[in-house]
Amino acid sequence: SNNVWTYLYIRSLKNLSEAKKLVNQYAPTASEAATWPATKANQLAILDLLQVYSYQLLVDANGDVPYSEAGDIDAHPLPKYDSGKDIYASLISRTKQDIASLTSGKSFSSGEKFYNGDVTKWKKFANSLLLKLAIGIADSDPALAQATAQQAIAGGVFASKADDALMPYAASPNYSQLYANLVASNRNDYVAGKTLV
Repeated sequence: SNNVWTYLYIRSLKNLSEAKKLVNQYAPTASEAATWPATKANQLAILDLLQVYSYQLLVDANGDVPYSEAGDIDAHPLPKYDSGKDIYASLISRTKQDIASLTSGKSFSSGEKFYNGDVTKWKKFANSLLLKLAIGIADSDPALAQATAQQAIAGGVFASKADDALMPYAASPNYSQLYANLVASNRNDYVAGKTLV
């Protein structure tokens, strides 16, 4: 389970932060200049949505986690743990801002593997994430949960499998980590734990 923590903080959240820096530092070419502000806003919103999703996974798995001081090891070598409820409220706010930032312009192209830069699909992802966050906070803040869920549904959420944000795995070495660990490794020492049995 500690691998999930490490992968999300180091591989996902850190890399997404670095990607945001690159987007903010990018100097558009002359042909990109007219559409760059909208493209940049879309790219930053997509990157932030992936960060929101990562934090949501961390809170759901661990409860209170580093959030407000996470991501800057120089300033906060021992970041404080924020409450799951406070993190969820912040994630909801961030997701709403990201939805507002997504426009009909361009975003990423071939490098974005979930929706190939389709902003309409990312908006549906964002509203579905917003609904998921609303469900997650329902017990601790019912009023916020209800208002958030209603906004998400009104904005348009996933309606079929065609909407799923799936990573397209291919042949070795780019296959699913589950496949790598359970099948490709040829391990056969997995057994049901006594607690579960």
